[in-house]
Amino acid sequence: MKLLVLGGTHHVGRALVETALERGDEVSTLNRGLSRPPAPGVRALVADRTDTAALAAALAGQEWDAVVDTWAWAPRVVRDSARLLAGRTGHYGYVSSRGVHRWPSTSGARTRAPRSSTATPTATTVPTTPPPSAAASWPPSRPTVSGRCWPGPG
Repeated sequence: MKLLVLGGTHHVGRALVETALERGDEVSTLNRGLSRPPAPGVRALVADRTDTAALAAALAGQEWDAVVDTWAWAPRVVRDSARLLAGRTGHYGYVSSRGVHRWPSTSGARTRAPRSSTATPTATTVPTTPPPSAAASWPPSRPTVSGRCWPGPG
């Protein structure tokens, strides 16, 4: 599977990258390239996601079977990324705990940390069709990673 992780050097993004590499997936990451180096075996794309033109240039002409977005800040950046990738990925997943838990978080916070009073479940549907590289295995399966269901194609 061709996977793009938006982020991918820290926290949940890094865990997704390492798990995908262990599965034998072809992994790309896109981030600013300022903090931690990419995991060995990753194709690193560099762009500032708040700059839509730079993001479009970094993603130009490419397709992935799945994209996982780990952005935790401005919702417009997630929207812009999803729009740029619509029609070029079979699945676009968004993961962020910052939208659920009270901010700023306390040191050592876990999944039972206090939730934001403004956190409400929402979903955005990005219409997708299988890219050519995934057409033979469409629809995607749902593999298990560490005993939990990972909602990406297998």
